[in-house]
Amino acid sequence: MLSEFLEKKLHISWVITFGALAFLFGVILSLVFSGFGSVEWLVISLCLLGISLIKPTILKIVSVVLGGLLFGLYRGGVELEVRSGLDIYFNETVIIEGFVSDDPTIALDGDTRLVVDVVSIDDEQVPAELWVSVPQTSTELPDVKRSDTIRFQGRIEPGFGTFEGAVYRANLIAVVRTPYIDVARDVRDDFASHVSEQVTSPESDLGNGFLLGTKTRLPEKLDQDLRMLGLTHIVVASGYNLTILVRLSRRVMMRISRFAAFAGSIGLVIAFAHVTGWSPSMTRAAMITLLSLITWYYGRKAHPFTLLSIVAAVSVFLKPSYAWGDIGWLLSFLSFTGVIILSPMLHLYFWGNTAGNTVRQILIETFSAQLLTAPLIIFVFGQYSTLALVANLLVLPFIPMAMLFTFVAGVFGYLSLGFLNTVIAFPAQVLLTYIVSAVEWLSRFPIARQEVSLSVTGLVIVYMSMILFMVFLYKRTNHHLGEYNVIE
Repeated sequence: MLSEFLEKKLHISWVITFGALAFLFGVILSLVFSGFGSVEWLVISLCLLGISLIKPTILKIVSVVLGGLLFGLYRGGVELEVRSGLDIYFNETVIIEGFVSDDPTIALDGDTRLVVDVVSIDDEQVPAELWVSVPQTSTELPDVKRSDTIRFQGRIEPGFGTFEGAVYRANLIAVVRTPYIDVARDVRDDFASHVSEQVTSPESDLGNGFLLGTKTRLPEKLDQDLRMLGLTHIVVASGYNLTILVRLSRRVMMRISRFAAFAGSIGLVIAFAHVTGWSPSMTRAAMITLLSLITWYYGRKAHPFTLLSIVAAVSVFLKPSYAWGDIGWLLSFLSFTGVIILSPMLHLYFWGNTAGNTVRQILIETFSAQLLTAPLIIFVFGQYSTLALVANLLVLPFIPMAMLFTFVAGVFGYLSLGFLNTVIAFPAQVLLTYIVSAVEWLSRFPIARQEVSLSVTGLVIVYMSMILFMVFLYKRTNHHLGEYNVIE
């Protein structure tokens, strides 16, 4: 009986899922176990993975797990070897040249914060990713944008999170903007400027955040209120914004053909990611959406565990530091897990198979995402907004229309139609004003931000309890997890 069970054929998707999870665990373990960065370990891991793919059985789970684990240790070891080249420059004042890989952000004190992919340090080639802050006093040079090449002087200190190093209060020496090096950025900024001509600020800044992912122009107070109320995800381009666009695109283009909807939606995903930038949350959202589109086109269903595992493994393979401390990356996956796994089961448990209205669906999905991310937010930041659910419920239903009206206002901004431009932009102005007013109103309540702490032990207990709760819901509802598709 045991031999028959071990030889039972296993679906290839589960083999991939176990291999992906083992790979993630291996990358994390590479921080503790060194010496796996040589090519021999790569060959061994690939051989084990190859064996597991030939007539997959339950017994071969051992092979795929071991292969995935060694592959993760190898990938993490290689990355750590590359990162070690920066160590000799710690606590040294040097001249650094690199390019800005993400949109700059403005801190509350007015300093500009940059993510810089280093090309050279003191004219020596050293690949690294640095977090850099530039004080307000650097006003003689033009504003820094994504994809600009910059040269600056500063003292490199040990990094944090995914950054190998950090430079505080750097002195900018030069900013070079090569024409057409980032066409998506230029198109985005030009469109945003036309929106700003039709809609007043800060409403236009918020609308551009919804539609284009731009966040550098948001007033400090509004940006702080959005963070306080757990609404940053609606401005920072992420899965929510992308899902709205793809669902609309697919439904419109289905009138032409299934292939048109498929190809058009894929083009939209890639274009939107290029416009907003490949942040951790956008990378996750784009990959999940692309895989969901592929499975939808071929009439297949992807199990959420398989989907999440593959996307997590691919993103960590491209950038292992995601698994070593990128809170945004982890929160993004926890939030999505709540939406595609927990929320459908909650709906079935309380309302059965009855179709949910829009408000109920938003409420359940928002609650599920907030529930799974709250413990980690409390553990890392020591605070949480008790009004986050209320804020999301008051704002989220209006985001799709706000994005549409902002787009229309921007398009007509290219035309000089006089008073007609004002009339066309009026819906965007009204809707965005409501959202800004709702955010400002909620932020005035003393309970908008609560100081609270959670220990490591408490964090583990809370998440274990949540897992048991989801198992309970799964048993009670008999929900088929593979039925959910993010684009439908």
